[in-house]
Amino acid sequence: MHDLVHDLARLVLADELILGESKLGNTDGSSCRYALFDDCSKRMESYTDSPAKIKALRFLDCGKIGLHGDAFSSAKYIRVLDLSDCFIQELPDSVGQLKQLRYLNAPKIQHRMIPNSITKLLKLMYLSLRGSSALLEMPDSIGDLEDLMYLDLSCCSELEKLPESFSRLNKLVHLDLSNCTNVTGVSESLPSLTNLEFLDISYCWNIRELPEHFGSLLKLKYLNMSGCDEIEELPGSIGNIKNLVHLDLSHCCQVKVTPQVLDCLTKLQYLNLSQCGCIDGTKVAEALGNLTQLRQLHLSGFMDTMYHDESTFSTSLECISTLSYLEHLDISCNIGLLHLPERFGSLGKLHTLDLSDCSSLRFLPESIAQMDSLKRVYAKDCRPLVTQLLVARGLHKSLTPLMELDVQAGELKGGNLVLFHAVDVTAVKIYGLDEVESFEEAQSIKLVAKKGIEKLRLVWSVSSYHVRIVEDSEVLGGLEPPSTIESLDINGYNGIIFPDWLMCISHDNFPNLVSMPSVAKIDEDFCGGTVAFSRLESFSVFFMENLEVWNTRCSCGGDGASGYMFPSLRELQIFGCPKLRLKPCPPKAEKWTISLSDAVISSWDALQDTTKLPSFLQSLELDYCESMTALPQWEIMGSLTSLQELHIWYCSSIESLPESIQQLTNLEKLQITGCPTLKRWCQIEENKLKLVHIKEK
Repeated sequence: MHDLVHDLARLVLADELILGESKLGNTDGSSCRYALFDDCSKRMESYTDSPAKIKALRFLDCGKIGLHGDAFSSAKYIRVLDLSDCFIQELPDSVGQLKQLRYLNAPKIQHRMIPNSITKLLKLMYLSLRGSSALLEMPDSIGDLEDLMYLDLSCCSELEKLPESFSRLNKLVHLDLSNCTNVTGVSESLPSLTNLEFLDISYCWNIRELPEHFGSLLKLKYLNMSGCDEIEELPGSIGNIKNLVHLDLSHCCQVKVTPQVLDCLTKLQYLNLSQCGCIDGTKVAEALGNLTQLRQLHLSGFMDTMYHDESTFSTSLECISTLSYLEHLDISCNIGLLHLPERFGSLGKLHTLDLSDCSSLRFLPESIAQMDSLKRVYAKDCRPLVTQLLVARGLHKSLTPLMELDVQAGELKGGNLVLFHAVDVTAVKIYGLDEVESFEEAQSIKLVAKKGIEKLRLVWSVSSYHVRIVEDSEVLGGLEPPSTIESLDINGYNGIIFPDWLMCISHDNFPNLVSMPSVAKIDEDFCGGTVAFSRLESFSVFFMENLEVWNTRCSCGGDGASGYMFPSLRELQIFGCPKLRLKPCPPKAEKWTISLSDAVISSWDALQDTTKLPSFLQSLELDYCESMTALPQWEIMGSLTSLQELHIWYCSSIESLPESIQQLTNLEKLQITGCPTLKRWCQIEENKLKLVHIKEK
């Protein structure tokens, strides 16, 4: 436990608390009433001379320590026992001696049984055995625990049957049987548990029906039946449970929800009918509209089972639009959903809307733009047009920024363009730029006026079937971003030069060049010399298969002087550039990641002057450079005097490390994966001596 917590505990409880190992802080341990121990493998007497005075005991950080059979047995008057941080192979039989025990938290028991003596704890009010996946059965006399109010058996996946006496636990307020996938006997016991307020039987796959008298649970407020896919219908008496606040029927695939059930549950605040079916869809919709206290409504895939035409979908959504307290609405995975009604904007407290996988949805109302409360809209796998229409939520007011907005260049016209500029968004991806027909069309997007964008991705198709109408360089020239930009990815660009605006940007973390198939050479003509990107810190090149040369130095003036192309570069990533060679020297960067680009490192061997090597390099990672048979010659590797980390992944042709590895005195970490021959080389005793200075390998 942290020293500060120790000190606070001692200050508040003084000599009533014993901590950790001993009687430290307690002259003889005789006043100790509360105990926090960090070793459950010892007897209680090793901590205190007066275990009988302890009222509450918890073991901390004992997840790898086996529980001793007498770790707590001498604390005869204990009321609270928390074993949640212990490794419990078997709950000791001595637990039955703790006659005053009210609270027992003993999760993840490894044994198939719990001792029958537990039923002697007649004052027990709280019992948690959650996660005891080996447990097969409860004691037959479990019903003797008549004061039990809280019982957690969740994830006891091998538990087979509840004993008949279970029905005598009629003081139970909280019962969690979630993920007890094999349990039976639940239905027989439930009607007697009339004080239940919380019941979770989710994913209890062997429950095939609920008793007709289920409605006798009049105090029930929380009911989770998610995943009970063997239950075919709900008992009519469920409508009697008028205090129900939370009802989850998701993935009860055979259940058919009726309007009669919903009509009576007027206090519901959470309702999940995802992937359920229903009877009489129009009346079910009306019943949903009467649940005026709803805060969360989940109807993923449910509405498709209600209706088969657009008008009935509209009726349902009109009813939902009257739920003035609704905060979270999930109508995802409803293929038949074509539009949302204009009245939808009246949901004044809605903050989350999930439209994912509504692939037919093509219209959102303008009223969404007035919804100040709306913070999150999920539209995965919706039509591209819907993504654009969603920006209407920022048309009149500045709302919380969206995470990222993906838009097709061809849709940024007319009203859609107005909506695009209205939304407050920090990350934008614009794709389909290969279909732009003119510089003016690209310029009309007015990216430079879209303040607030921090991350921009510009994507051209690399497919040979797309015929460009205008040069990519012209299109890129018309897409100047705002001054707020911090990160720029260019994907599929087919030009051979960059526009002037890109040369003048001074931010730190872009660009990333991704799959630019026509580019064969990076030099000062391509990127504007040393003045351009003078503050660039991170540079990435991805999958440029035709890129052969990168001239890393540029002229600095008319006197023939030269400097590094990116003088502030700290991190370099090169992926999938198999032909790329670096001339006249490697770029200046502290961290390199080279993947599927074998020639990048092998080109070092052509260097005549080792002083041009990156002596400032601190981390080098080589991935999948399968044709590389060796690292550069030993004179070159020995020059990397600042190297601290070397990672070699799946470069299976490399068989050994150069002799100069011994000169890399700052090398602290060597990681080799997927290189069997090289691994064996490292295990040879002679070679181990060459690596002895490396701390982690």
